[in-house]
Amino acid sequence: MGHRQHWITGRLGDDGPYRQDNDVNLSTESQLFVILIGCAVVVGLGVLSLWFFRRHEDLALGSLKRRYADLEVHSEPLVGDVILTYHTYHGFLVWFTQIPHHVTLPPDDARKLLGRLLRFNLKWGLVTYGAAFVPPLAILNYFAQRRSIAKQVATSSSKRPPHVA
Repeated sequence: MGHRQHWITGRLGDDGPYRQDNDVNLSTESQLFVILIGCAVVVGLGVLSLWFFRRHEDLALGSLKRRYADLEVHSEPLVGDVILTYHTYHGFLVWFTQIPHHVTLPPDDARKLLGRLLRFNLKWGLVTYGAAFVPPLAILNYFAQRRSIAKQVATSSSKRPPHVA
């Protein structure tokens, strides 16, 4: 066994079977390899995160488009149509997306869409960092829009001329 100078006392001593050598001497090639591996891991995590973000966005937007299926949405208001304004929320832990919906459609379709958008919020909005706020906001906005639809229907029916038989 070799003798080695103690790092604190500076005395020479026997290394013994339990020598603690805290100095790790890596060659330049090994250091470069470790740095490259570290960079590859960081880039890989970035690419994986971006892929996950895009995939989650595609799934959420696809689900949102299906909410509009079989509904009669008009670009210009027709007689008896109501205007619906509602926000949907989705994301995952570190990001949060809010999409405003401003559509014109018949009252029955507006009620259907409103219920579908509420269910979307309660499903997709619960995994965002704002999850504590999404359900109350979504439910309060739901009831506000239900009242708005009822007012618009009452207003449009009072403006219609009476039907003459």
